[in-house]
Amino acid sequence: QACRALLGLTENLDRLSLSRPVSSAGGSPSERPAAEGTELWCRAEPAPLLRHVATRRSPHLLIGISGLLSRNEGDMSVRAQPTQLAACWEAAASYFGVAEWWSLSWGAPQLSAMAAELRRGGVAPGAAAGDIHSPRGSARELGGAGGAVATLGELGSTVASLGASLASPLPLRSKWAACYGAAKEAGDILAAHLVRRDCGRRPVTLVAASIGARVVWQCLDALASMPKGEGAGLVQDVLLMAAPVTLNPARWDRASSVVSGHVVNAYVPGNAQLAMLYRIDHATSQGCCGLAPVPSARVRNYDATAHVVGDSGSYHFALPAVLEAVGFFTAP
Repeated sequence: QACRALLGLTENLDRLSLSRPVSSAGGSPSERPAAEGTELWCRAEPAPLLRHVATRRSPHLLIGISGLLSRNEGDMSVRAQPTQLAACWEAAASYFGVAEWWSLSWGAPQLSAMAAELRRGGVAPGAAAGDIHSPRGSARELGGAGGAVATLGELGSTVASLGASLASPLPLRSKWAACYGAAKEAGDILAAHLVRRDCGRRPVTLVAASIGARVVWQCLDALASMPKGEGAGLVQDVLLMAAPVTLNPARWDRASSVVSGHVVNAYVPGNAQLAMLYRIDHATSQGCCGLAPVPSARVRNYDATAHVVGDSGSYHFALPAVLEAVGFFTAP
């Protein structure tokens, strides 16, 4: 039976009001999975969209949040994004054949504009060091499992080459900031979804890649800010891959405090584009977790370089292998 939920978005996200899913068959929507293709949406357009991509009766519920797709992964146009982003998670769900999977599409105009600006500068979203220039020539040589770790000078040279390939940093900075803003709004809405249990009364696993990880980061921050532990116990596990998020251990300890299970940072040291984009607005940051391990005992760090094909930046294609490698799922 199809379940639908209508999200009422007010001007103040603190007073966001979400409706409960309604089923014509009766009974609680948390007692059975929604029909595949079910969507939860907001009144405001374009709005974050939760799409049901794999329906199974399972105690394990996963929500996948995508960011920028590489040139190999799909179309970043506004019209195509919801379908393209959902397809990434449909493929992973089909591969493992377990759990109930949802996909969150968000920030279509902002992500589309960002992808267009990067391509206008001659760099595809997700580009790694070897796509531009590197003193050693490849992302693997800049750092990875069993590989040499880049020196600051080497990565800095690569980042400088990437910056020089773009026509102007100002349009890029404004579009990157717009993506951050959209991710913050989507993260607050996702937190409200979880509190209202619109996807069911089970702990949720959150998996995100690229700037989609900012959505999860904001969601965890919003949950941690709730009084009387209201946000605790809603999230089971978290995996962030190539995330434009700080390395500050205190902030990671706060975010992970609402996660019952594991928090995994899957990083790719050779991602020169991420290094350049993160530094646009974080010149004084301690570093970016998408490029290096987080120095926190609460976080499990995993170098995912070996799972990213060549220098493609196809992080969504690598996610099934990463999920298996860190023990979230077992391949059939």
